[in-house]
Amino acid sequence: MSLAHVALGMEGGTPTIGEALCLYLDDLSLAAPAPTVKAKRALLKPLRGSTEPLSAFDGTLVRALVRDRLGGTNATAVAVCAHLSAFGSWLVDQGWLRENPAKGVPRPKIRRKPHRWLRPEELRRLWAAACELDECSSKDALVADESLRCRCIVDVHRPHIRNSPECEPDLLCDKDEGSPRGEDTTNRLLVLLLMQGLRSAELLGLRWCDVQWERGEIMVVRTKGGKPRRTPLTDDVRALLTAGDLPICPHRPKAVDGIEPPSPALRAQQPYSTTRILPYGPHWLATRCKKLGDLAGIPHVHAHLWRHSWASNALKEGMSMADVQTLGGWAKDDLVRRTYAASVMEDVALDAARKLDLAARLFGSEAP
Repeated sequence: MSLAHVALGMEGGTPTIGEALCLYLDDLSLAAPAPTVKAKRALLKPLRGSTEPLSAFDGTLVRALVRDRLGGTNATAVAVCAHLSAFGSWLVDQGWLRENPAKGVPRPKIRRKPHRWLRPEELRRLWAAACELDECSSKDALVADESLRCRCIVDVHRPHIRNSPECEPDLLCDKDEGSPRGEDTTNRLLVLLLMQGLRSAELLGLRWCDVQWERGEIMVVRTKGGKPRRTPLTDDVRALLTAGDLPICPHRPKAVDGIEPPSPALRAQQPYSTTRILPYGPHWLATRCKKLGDLAGIPHVHAHLWRHSWASNALKEGMSMADVQTLGGWAKDDLVRRTYAASVMEDVALDAARKLDLAARLFGSEAP
């Protein structure tokens, strides 16, 4: 007698479709991960309250359930068809059905969306937008700090104002002239790091101790698969990390006596090893990418689009698929070949067709 029969308190009895589905999910929860069971429960929700006998669970019902989920890329319909097939196989194993009713139901084909990636001219517009945002941020910080400086000078004879936290002398002694804050480089640094092919979580997880200044590398430790990898520390990223100012990161290493950071003493400090380069969250990253896209006139810009763009442009510029796979952190080359290489080959073919302009060559001035 199976576990399902014991739960029903019967031997050889036949439950309804809803009861059988609940028993199937309970049986599955003993071996499958919780997210898998949760996904099955959500997709098979129309059957959970059914009071129809199991004889009504046939190919017609399976086709109707799959047809209701058609639309978009058909990914949901494909998943529903697979889950119904697994449920039917479980019913056969329990002896409640002779054959799987989903066996003869054809699975719908997935409609893959065309791969989207940013072309070089679009990336240049986004870079110009990042420069503009950094310039505006620097001007706003300069105005605010100059206002604070003037307020401190005017209230120099008022101790209760002079000793307030906003008028600490350390704020005014970082630089000899101008604002105590340097040039804001947050947006430009964000664009350059995104163009290294980093995922969102990898970008936001970068810490100052991950920057290998002497070797010219950045260690990406917090990766999707848990396997660390390296990405090059380009001259532009190095310049923004050392010469610029990230106001939200008070423990940013600074050059001392012309020696490039970090110094051995700074390496030993706990804040340096634990502070993130961009200590923001996913919401900030999403809104900042959208803001850059709106300013550049490019719709639907998100962080992962930069990763697609990096891989596609790298392949188009001649980098091998093996190098792209290694630097991008993909476990298999199938995704790189199927998604990025195929799209780049199509783009290269279109460029070659435009350059050839066969109609103009054949017909000459007779072409309209």
